Amino acid sequence: MATRALKVAWFHKWIVNLRMRPEEYGALVQGTLLIRIHFHKLWGALHFDVLNSTVLLIIYSQYGSYLLPQAFPEWAPTRPCYPTRHGTVGGACITTLKFFFDGSQKIRRLRQAAGSDVMVPSADGLTLVP
Repeated sequence: MATRALKVAWFHKWIVNLRMRPEEYGALVQGTLLIRIHFHKLWGALHFDVLNSTVLLIIYSQYGSYLLPQAFPEWAPTRPCYPTRHGTVGGACITTLKFFFDGSQKIRRLRQAAGSDVMVPSADGLTLVP
């Protein structure tokens, strides 16, 4: 199931919904505004409002470039951002489990011995109840 889900995720990521990550968009802005050599094809790629946005001045004054700041110093993955592979695999596996198991069935006692029942949080969340 996981392999099939991964194939579907990669198909949508690279063929159907090829989306640019935010930091790649920042590189497109950087190339358009500063490196004008060999970027003549990029002038039509960005809307005029993006190139004249006040946020670009804020980013440039704080970081010295138009590249978007990163949450992690090692940058972000080089692949497109939609959909997530781990989320797709998780959804496929849950769907398969729901097919094989009846989710509406009540949880029964594990044993008849005292204290060995399945426990859930109480309404206030401070204790456990059978």
